[in-house]
Amino acid sequence: MGRIVKTAKAKVSIGVVADDEPTLAKYKADTAYILIDGLTNIGAYGASRQLITSDHVNSGVTKKAKGSTNYGSMNIAADYQPNDPGQIAVEAAVESDDRFNIKVERPIGKGKWRVDYFPAYVMSNSNELGGSNDAQKLQITLELDDKPVTEMPA
Repeated sequence: MGRIVKTAKAKVSIGVVADDEPTLAKYKADTAYILIDGLTNIGAYGASRQLITSDHVNSGVTKKAKGSTNYGSMNIAADYQPNDPGQIAVEAAVESDDRFNIKVERPIGKGKWRVDYFPAYVMSNSNELGGSNDAQKLQITLELDDKPVTEMPA
């Protein structure tokens, strides 16, 4: 039986405007990735498929097929840090109509990292104030626009 893999020390970075035809080589050539600091929850991302259904009257059976693929949304929560370069980059990216390179680094144990790259639109960077005993938060929403490209360690 395998062991669980922790999330602690995972990182999310934002890069330059994404290429129209992303490849691992192009993602790795982006040297402008800026770490988004203060993350408290990275959220989920990945593919989901639409379900197509057709109710056939003569057989009384609902026929099904897979439809289009959506690579999803990624909701990120961070402690607001007004001088963090990554949070500043996200704030600028939300004003842009472009999609940006995103890099997610995930620890997988024994000092090794899985790295996922994908193009995403930065859709929101909402401020959450909370109550008098809460830290100010930044809620970031990324919309993945293509399949993530994964680099696994050798």
